[in-house]
Amino acid sequence: MRSLLLPLLALAPLAAADTFTVDAIHSGALFKVLHLDSAWTYGRFTEISGSVVPGQSVSVTVPLKSLNTDNAKRDEHLRGPDFFSAKQFPEMTFASTSWTQVDDKTATVAGTLTIKGVAKPVTLTVTKVGENPKTAFGDHRIGFETSFTIKRTDFGVAAMTDKVGDEVHLTIGIEGIKAK
Repeated sequence: MRSLLLPLLALAPLAAADTFTVDAIHSGALFKVLHLDSAWTYGRFTEISGSVVPGQSVSVTVPLKSLNTDNAKRDEHLRGPDFFSAKQFPEMTFASTSWTQVDDKTATVAGTLTIKGVAKPVTLTVTKVGENPKTAFGDHRIGFETSFTIKRTDFGVAAMTDKVGDEVHLTIGIEGIKAK
């Protein structure tokens, strides 16, 4: 019986994919980088926007003005020309080019990460954290997380590599609200 159903299921029209808008209040982008080969310095970006179509695509925008390491002087330096040049390049973005589902919780998402005007391909392992079709707010929400490492010098963020590590570890968590 099962072998008879599989060809029929393959012919069934695909349902329209749901789009989830990033809930900026419940999403975040965190980073850590090695300082003086001694210890991690941590930071976050307090603003994030974008959308997710599970199984198909994801796009995320992070304004660099929202960079926060809990040290105003360091934050201004990081936003300046030595590092991000945030006035000239105000955002970091990620736009997927493919989404390959590995299992019910894990996907491999390839795309383009753009920092400081430099676009590079990256492949992320994305984990579905959870989904609630009827939250206490009366909406449908879904959550994803990924952690990955980049070399900042690959994106033209090359100042002070003798003091600040080249590898930057990022964790991005997205809570999306289903678009109505």
